Amino acid sequence: MQLDIDAIAKWATAFIAIFSFAKLIVTPFTRVMSGTKATLKSLEDTIQDLRRDIQDSQKDRDDIHKVLETHDERINRVEDDVIRIDTFCTARTKKE
Repeated sequence: MQLDIDAIAKWATAFIAIFSFAKLIVTPFTRVMSGTKATLKSLEDTIQDLRRDIQDSQKDRDDIHKVLETHDERINRVEDDVIRIDTFCTARTKKE
């Protein structure tokens, strides 16, 4: 077995080409992917916060609707009282 300098040079060139490809292409791609993962994590956290805010907002809306229903019932009772009083006053003035 003889050492063939041309074969060694070809293998070294192939190894350097593969290593250079990995350094020039794969490393920046990996760096971009890790940045993308960090951005997606931040986005996921923001979405969770928004979901929590929407749930709180829905609870507030439900509470407001309950209060509005209570107010609506009170207004209806007062309207009924006003109609009853108006009818009473009208009947009383007709008697006099």
